[in-house]
Amino acid sequence: MAFEWIAKVAKFKTGSPAQKAVLFALANYADEDGRCYPSIKKIGEITEQSESTIKRALCDLVEGDFIEKLHRKRRKDGTLSVYEYQILTTGQSDQSLNRPKVKMTPKPDVKMHSQEPVIPEPIKTTPSGCQKPSRKTSKKPHRLPSDWVCSLDLGNWAMENGLTREEVVSNIDQFKDHYTAATGKGSTALDWDAKFRTWVRNEVKWKK
Repeated sequence: MAFEWIAKVAKFKTGSPAQKAVLFALANYADEDGRCYPSIKKIGEITEQSESTIKRALCDLVEGDFIEKLHRKRRKDGTLSVYEYQILTTGQSDQSLNRPKVKMTPKPDVKMHSQEPVIPEPIKTTPSGCQKPSRKTSKKPHRLPSDWVCSLDLGNWAMENGLTREEVVSNIDQFKDHYTAATGKGSTALDWDAKFRTWVRNEVKWKK
């Protein structure tokens, strides 16, 4: 119940007013097990803090073992729900939770050129990064090629349409995992870049 978790987090010593405010916001929506799933926008309405400040506070709370960020559930239409959070005992991880923990990293700076976001150079060296594809175009619907990669232009398009750089990288991995394992209707496509754009639009839609 929310009031019980509010009383618990009031005793936590985070060392940061921003982190404490975010903790109270999470506790306000917590169920009896301490789990909640408010959006970044909703946390911002409660704490009156910017999105970047909230994301940084969430990162620090995860690193300090005050909360655990759980994987998002996939809806029937293939899109992802908002992140779910688990409030933990201060400074200790709850080992009874058999749920995968997501390591949160601060959002890297995005270099600006002519007022358009550009994915920084280091992303090219990561397994899930965006790079220029070198594949032939198929004239028949086919499964996701094992060498499919998100081009820099496609990654920038995703950021221009509502995703952060961190979310673009995360969605590339999720997209590839989903369609590599998919079977039956919808598991093939003629244009996988177009398929990814549809994925991004759905992600942005459910992110709001």
